[in-house]
Amino acid sequence: MAAVTDDEFETLLDEEMGWRRIELQALATRLQSEANTNPTSPIARALTRSMSTLLYAHWEGYCKAVFEAYMKLILKRKPLVCDAADSLAVAHIQQLLRRIESGDSAATDSLLSMVRGKSSERIRLNSEKIVDTKSNLRYRVLSDIMRSLNIPIDEFELKRNLIDVQLCDARNEIAHGRASFPPANEVLALHINVVEMMESMRDLSIGQVRTKRYSWQA
Repeated sequence: MAAVTDDEFETLLDEEMGWRRIELQALATRLQSEANTNPTSPIARALTRSMSTLLYAHWEGYCKAVFEAYMKLILKRKPLVCDAADSLAVAHIQQLLRRIESGDSAATDSLLSMVRGKSSERIRLNSEKIVDTKSNLRYRVLSDIMRSLNIPIDEFELKRNLIDVQLCDARNEIAHGRASFPPANEVLALHINVVEMMESMRDLSIGQVRTKRYSWQA
């Protein structure tokens, strides 16, 4: 069920975070135990590979859940296009242009009304177009999505290499069946970083909702 109030949005994000945190911590505890005993054993290697892919899965999954919940909340509140944040208004207009290209005359009328200052149209967004992680949530993709939703990306700029190399590239190497064996200590450190990034995404998104940053700010 889509969140309607600020508190419901926060609860939804906490629930999404909770089960992911438990699952990752359980695997990290087992990996730490095996690494302390014999870090090069087959089970330790299997656990590091599993943990590496799961870290990426939860990072992408959590971000996608946050973005989709954020979009649904905005659409539930139905702000006028003229009252929406610039990036959301742009996304709305881009959607109109795609409809116009496909021959939708109603979209043409909507755009003309906006241009002439006669529109009372409310924001309509296509989640599949905006929240498209491309099954590889690299920094550039993350940045595009966050900017479209008017969520600040600054906090993740210093994490670009971690996101692209340690998460995406590492996951791809393992998922494609290559003999990639990341050290246990690196994967355990990555676990800490990923949880912190998920917490940052949570806090940023909740802050945007509570301060209504999806609306145009003079």
